[in-house]
Amino acid sequence: MHALKHFKRVVTDWFLCGMFLATFLAWLFPGFGRSGGAMHAEYVINVGVFLVFFLHGINLSGEQIGQGLKSGRLHMMVQGFTFIVFPLLWWLADTLLGNHVPALLMLGFFYLCALPSTISSSVALTG
Repeated sequence: MHALKHFKRVVTDWFLCGMFLATFLAWLFPGFGRSGGAMHAEYVINVGVFLVFFLHGINLSGEQIGQGLKSGRLHMMVQGFTFIVFPLLWWLADTLLGNHVPALLMLGFFYLCALPSTISSSVALTG
């Protein structure tokens, strides 16, 4: 009974069905989304990111944009944490723990600390 409830939810949730379908199709045709593949992912990704920000931004009112432009200190804080504090935290962790943590794991932490946020976080923050 409990499993049937979850199955009904999965079947009626269009987004979840789309995720399963996309995963299944990627498994069937792994070369389709590869860089240089039939989908030309290197271009589709850029267009997709542009559309997400454009469609989100088009919904902002002039007043919201004005308030955002006045938040210079907030923007400086976010940029400072993203590009100064987080890389320094990685450097400190690497200095203190680098001999005890596998090099590839430290490289993964470096990417987490050096790269800006994900697109979903960026859209949420700009809102």
